[in-house]
Amino acid sequence: MIYGSLAKTGKGHMTDKAIIKVLSPVPIEIEFITHADFILPHPNTIDFLAYKDGRQTTSMRVVSVGGGDIVIDGREEMLAPDIYKENTFAEISSICKANNISLSEYIEQCEGKKILGFLYVIWDAMKHSINEALTSTGIL
Repeated sequence: MIYGSLAKTGKGHMTDKAIIKVLSPVPIEIEFITHADFILPHPNTIDFLAYKDGRQTTSMRVVSVGGGDIVIDGREEMLAPDIYKENTFAEISSICKANNISLSEYIEQCEGKKILGFLYVIWDAMKHSINEALTSTGIL
């Protein structure tokens, strides 16, 4: 079950398709619940329920907390290490100016050279999405 804000935007972001792909070949049903009759811990909450012979065997609550990060209820939160020492773009911009480097050079210094190939993949995906949206008809 996909709740709240995630339920409202899930189809547009293809959350359902991603879940189906990851759990394939297990048959699944996805329910979008935009207005839950209980208080959600977070607006981007998903409940996974497993059934066998018509009876629920287990469940897992997952919260999408942003930036591609998730928190699984009942498990220790795994925090990614900070890559950037700075917290604002103003701080980053100041460092770039002080060291006479471009923003992309700063990013490469912090992330490593592999980030550039990854960014090209993202850029291509973004261009493909925009082109797809501009040439498609129907409901988003």
